[in-house]
Amino acid sequence: MRYLLLIRHSKSSWDVSGLHDHDRPLNKRGLKNAPVMAQRLLKRNKSLDIVISSTAVRAKGIAQPIADALEIPLLAEPSLYTFSSRALMDQIYNLPNQYNSVALVGHNPAITDAANQLISQPIDNIPTSGMVAIHCDIEHWSKINASCCSMDYFDYPKKVFL
Repeated sequence: MRYLLLIRHSKSSWDVSGLHDHDRPLNKRGLKNAPVMAQRLLKRNKSLDIVISSTAVRAKGIAQPIADALEIPLLAEPSLYTFSSRALMDQIYNLPNQYNSVALVGHNPAITDAANQLISQPIDNIPTSGMVAIHCDIEHWSKINASCCSMDYFDYPKKVFL
């Protein structure tokens, strides 16, 4: 059994003109939502082996609070700075099998599209700081597909946490 948590980066700022997309920092809402979502994840008592994040500043802005809250390693992965679900799925297929439960922090539309490739309940859009938890009945990440996956939950900042 494998557990995959797909997380969209937190809300970023567009205030600095000329700043490369990769380097945009979190805005006020993103700074507020990232630790809130990390605490929600902690309250769910879900253990993760590692958080693997895009190297974009806005992605690391939620990845770090999650890694800190769960006391697990954070790996910044340049190839997760992608908007392509195909590239993201390639990353998932190639996850090291030493990790049974992984959080991937990335960007839309890749995060939403990858989630929809793996679960039967379609999601229109994973909002910023949103996360989709997926259980996968597989032994190796390379075998992941929709027939072996089911959604555990879909959470985002504006959703009432139960």
